[in-house]
Amino acid sequence: MRVFCTGIAGTDKKRYLEDTIRLAEAKNKRIKLFSTGTLMKEHFIYSGVINNDLEEIKEFEKYVLDYPESTLKSAAGAVFRYIKEEISDYENAIINSHARFLWNKCPITAHTPKYLNDLDIDLFTTVIDYEEDIKRRLDEDVQWSAQKLSIEEILDWQADEILDTRNWAKIKDKPHFIVPRKLSDTILYKLMFHPHIKKVYLSFPMTFLHNDKEANQRIDNFSYKLNERFIVINPKSTELTNNVRNHTIDEHTVNRDEKIYVGQSNITIAYFPSKESIVYASGVDAELNEAFKRGKEVWIIWPNKNFSPFVRHYTRGNIVSSEEQFWEEMDKRGYKKIEL
Repeated sequence: MRVFCTGIAGTDKKRYLEDTIRLAEAKNKRIKLFSTGTLMKEHFIYSGVINNDLEEIKEFEKYVLDYPESTLKSAAGAVFRYIKEEISDYENAIINSHARFLWNKCPITAHTPKYLNDLDIDLFTTVIDYEEDIKRRLDEDVQWSAQKLSIEEILDWQADEILDTRNWAKIKDKPHFIVPRKLSDTILYKLMFHPHIKKVYLSFPMTFLHNDKEANQRIDNFSYKLNERFIVINPKSTELTNNVRNHTIDEHTVNRDEKIYVGQSNITIAYFPSKESIVYASGVDAELNEAFKRGKEVWIIWPNKNFSPFVRHYTRGNIVSSEEQFWEEMDKRGYKKIEL
């Protein structure tokens, strides 16, 4: 399988991909990684634009996005021609790249879609992360620290990265999947080697249970068990962990959870870990409604014998009162544990 993976600077994407490759190697599967940034640097050295000198390379890495657009496009073209020649030697490969950059407060296209024409990509992915962690990494990076990007700019950049990649996938009539950086490194591995596995979005009243350690532990345990059977998207991986809130952050949170995560999942599961955790959660309601309208399979674990007719309607009657009952239902439907 050939995967084209995007993600903005600061997501720690390369390390995630390297973790995926190590997991594959442990399973006696080989994945070749082509990192376009590294290949661009090697091209500039080979062509004599920069010398193979440590200090000069550091300066290049710091200011490469200030190079003329024509120079960057020419180098990108050379890199993708090289990838086209080499990739045929590998059964499984990941191309680690970007869709765009945000430099000097302006967007820069990383490369043109025509470079993808001859690569026969099977799957497009975008690695994303929690915006404050991205900002911390960028502020500590010698290339990006001077850009002083705000949380709002990072959120907009990340959303544009997703949109660009999704559009490329649509043009090629290929799937596109968003991979939260902090989730299990088995996600991309499963997408590549077990593409039949169902994708699950786990919904729960995050805002109201934020300070409930026992409830959060039960949610984490349940998510771990789900991961034995499915590809699981847990919104805790990209959700706020403090009280920093504003309109932009809220809108991106709603779009990511309701539209992107629910949209790319086959099943949405609303989980209330105990009777005490049953509260009105507008986010859970919206996500169940979105999944229902998209024709997805919907479940709710509701530890109470009383429930609204709307709950029955939007879950199509898939209501269970306990985790034990839920796992019994999953077994009945053939959703067994997966041997990776």
